[in-house]
Amino acid sequence: VQFNEQDKGILSYCLAALLDMFGSTLAIPLVLAKPMCYDQNPLATSEIIGTIFFVSGICTLLQTTFGNR
Repeated sequence: VQFNEQDKGILSYCLAALLDMFGSTLAIPLVLAKPMCYDQNPLATSEIIGTIFFVSGICTLLQTTFGNR
């Protein structure tokens, strides 16, 4: 696959958006762990992280299916 300069710019923007989305999704349960009293329980933290990624995926599927019409 050949990439020109314009493709490299688009790919870098896509990578930046992906890392931003991943970081913000992962930060929510880590920031809220102490106020919700599950900071000492890694199983609860992992379940909440998994739930947030699952719901985020469902929202992405709904947005790509129905869109903003």
